[in-house]
Amino acid sequence: MTDLESMLDLAWCHLFVSRRRFLETVEQATWWARQSVPLDPMPSARLAILQSMAATMSGYSVEGAGLARQALVELGDTWWRDRLGRFAWNTIALEIALSERWVDHDDGVRAARLATSRDLDRYVAFEGTRALGEALSGQPVQALRVAAGVRQAAAVSDRVIPGSELSIAEAVAHREIGDRSRAVVELEGLSEAPTEATPYVRILASLELVQAHLDRADLAAARHSFEEMQALVEIESFGPDGRGWLARAGALLALAAGEIDDARRWADQLHDPFWGGSSVARVLLAEGDRPGALAALETARPRCVRHEVVLGLLRARAVGDGDESVKGATAAMELAAANGLLQTVVSEGADIADLIERAAWRLPRPWLDRLRRALVAGGDPSPVARRHPAQPLTERERDVLRFLPSRFTIREIADELGVSVNTLKFHLKVIYRKLGVNSRAEAAARAREPTFR
Repeated sequence: MTDLESMLDLAWCHLFVSRRRFLETVEQATWWARQSVPLDPMPSARLAILQSMAATMSGYSVEGAGLARQALVELGDTWWRDRLGRFAWNTIALEIALSERWVDHDDGVRAARLATSRDLDRYVAFEGTRALGEALSGQPVQALRVAAGVRQAAAVSDRVIPGSELSIAEAVAHREIGDRSRAVVELEGLSEAPTEATPYVRILASLELVQAHLDRADLAAARHSFEEMQALVEIESFGPDGRGWLARAGALLALAAGEIDDARRWADQLHDPFWGGSSVARVLLAEGDRPGALAALETARPRCVRHEVVLGLLRARAVGDGDESVKGATAAMELAAANGLLQTVVSEGADIADLIERAAWRLPRPWLDRLRRALVAGGDPSPVARRHPAQPLTERERDVLRFLPSRFTIREIADELGVSVNTLKFHLKVIYRKLGVNSRAEAAARAREPTFR
């Protein structure tokens, strides 16, 4: 056995035990290979596979997938006979999942499924990645079905990676379908669990936790989760994958806190073809620049169902009032309902509550009822929001505010405005948060101020 082959075997032994030692050994093997005469195809390919794993574990999933494809070319038809060769397709599948472009009928996904079916362990790992891909791309119900079908096999095989990916897939899916309490418990456990081979799971869990806390207007909890996420990315020296997720979370948190300059700074760090443009659009919408937001959305390139829904809702907000806005929001919500997406719509709630009611006749009643309940449910205004209202009141929110000093009941105000009681309650929740008040009486007092006349 050559020194290089010994290093490759040593790296393999460290894979699930010590991420630091694994990365160091792969780096040493890479250096050794550069000093040697041209390598034979087999050791060269095996080194490339370990390099692909190291890249993915360090937050460079695109580079990792490229190295895995290179190794498969070098191995040719013999790839499935080598224990490292059999990992290559799993690395390729993981990059598809993390990049939020998972579609079962995609050629790359089909090739990975067929290739991994030759080995039970590799196929179980593929199904774990598939569940994660489905969850991140906006197929939460399908993600839970896949996870349920493979969970027992993953437990029997006692493999770390499939188990971690299944867990984050389930947590993301539970949050998306509206099971927030369960999702938060799962996400908190994942964000704290040290997993040597899957640091991306911890960072993804932190991203989802930030968003879950923002959904409840709990800025303090969201900021705490964000700070832990930021520390993890820095400590692990995690690459563009983690830094992109961090920038997404930072932009959302800053917008919720009314820190527009910080939100713009985070948005400018997002180089993702979809999240970059959509995050810039959110900042411009917060500033009231609808034409600028529309222009930014033109640069956003959706890759999955969830992206399409977000893009449609943001465009509806940017267009403003009118038939075009209703038409766009309706199409986005129909797509969301068809795929079991709920939280993605709820997270846009403050600005699309009226659009939801105007599109209600086109939406499935069970999904619409769940959406309305989720919109009305919410947290108390945070201390930050009380001191610094995150956003100015919209025109519709000002209309609601003007009625509050009257003796009209909630139902009577809803009738006057032509909205449902649920929609009015949601508007009230948002108004209270923005004004930093806790009751109708306090909000009515603010309505009497000259600023709101």
